[in-house]
Amino acid sequence: MVLSQQAKRAWKTGTAIITAGTAFHCVFQVDYGDHDHVFTGIQKWYNKTVDYVLIGDISNTTGGANGSGGFSSSNSSGGGGDSSGSGSGSAGSQSHGDGNGQKETDAR
Repeated sequence: MVLSQQAKRAWKTGTAIITAGTAFHCVFQVDYGDHDHVFTGIQKWYNKTVDYVLIGDISNTTGGANGSGGFSSSNSSGGGGDSSGSGSGSAGSQSHGDGNGQKETDAR
């Protein structure tokens, strides 16, 4: 079957649009797990930019001290506790930031 020039152009345009959409989804939106991967930096930038556009000022929701995600540990010890929260009478907590403004807190 021979396609006309207009049909070929439409087919190529449609293929280019679908390919670009698939690449966008794979780079910016697919969750590849908790470990760092090749798209981690650009996904964090994209999520931060989208949050800024949709929500506004997100300076307090970056997840880490420098906006790159991270891990912070706090310890409110009642007496003699070390920085790991393992001292006697300690009520420490750990929070794990994922870089997307979401934090999980585990109370010990």
